[in-house]
Amino acid sequence: MLFIQDTEIKIINGDGEELTADAVALESVDGLGDQDDQKVVLSRQGNGHQYTIMASLALQGTLADAERVRKGYKDVLYKAAEVGARSLILIPFGYERGVIPAIASAKVLAQELLRFIRFGKHRFEKVYVCVTDTEHFEIFKQNLGGYIIHVQDTLGLGPYVTVDAIIELAQGIVIIERSNPPYGWALPGGFVDYGESLEQAVVREVQEETGLRFVDFRQMKVYSDPGRDPRFHTVSTVFAGRGEGQPKAADDAKNLKIIGRDEVLKLEYAFDHKKVIEDYLLNFQA
Repeated sequence: MLFIQDTEIKIINGDGEELTADAVALESVDGLGDQDDQKVVLSRQGNGHQYTIMASLALQGTLADAERVRKGYKDVLYKAAEVGARSLILIPFGYERGVIPAIASAKVLAQELLRFIRFGKHRFEKVYVCVTDTEHFEIFKQNLGGYIIHVQDTLGLGPYVTVDAIIELAQGIVIIERSNPPYGWALPGGFVDYGESLEQAVVREVQEETGLRFVDFRQMKVYSDPGRDPRFHTVSTVFAGRGEGQPKAADDAKNLKIIGRDEVLKLEYAFDHKKVIEDYLLNFQA
């Protein structure tokens, strides 16, 4: 059985029609729209106890859709808690329209369930995640369930300790394209493993994601704004140094490129990495 604190999470293959719950949350079938139009609509059912919460997502067919799906999950959880629901049926968002992969929808939902159930004000006893087809059910079972177990058993409540690396090559700074939400360009980095120093972690992450040896590095700055990472509260120590070897994207990096110092701030980045790079260029580069 899967629990977040005292709330049971059930992943079900089906549409949930046979279930009884205080509220049902699902995605509107509206077309694409402006982000400002994104909202949730609450309607009360005839029995006086069950609510339908409809998330109207302003999906635009871009990488940012994963974060719009995240906001949709967050909004319906708050709305269900607002009406005092103890049980919630949730039909996952985004993947059936093909705007984000099912794996991404599952991981984003896991992140929002963890955050809201652990830190939000609610009365949830059961949350049913209902996936209508077997193929996607297996994806949600593995990724949503596995993610929740990993975070609770390995990472704990947080804040989480992470590292990021500014890797200098002759041609410029190494950046990666993330293969998991939040999508977009970012600095190489990741979570510090138990029993690992910050320095060991950053060397490992650089090697895993870029194939480079990270040498002659120095600690630059710590970034701890609770909103810097849309998934969790992370505290990241940023290191700057040289890369040696042939760069190649691997592990959580979908792609990799080396970008000149005069061009690097023209891109949009995940997390607060644009600010990190800007701080580096203004105050820390040799």
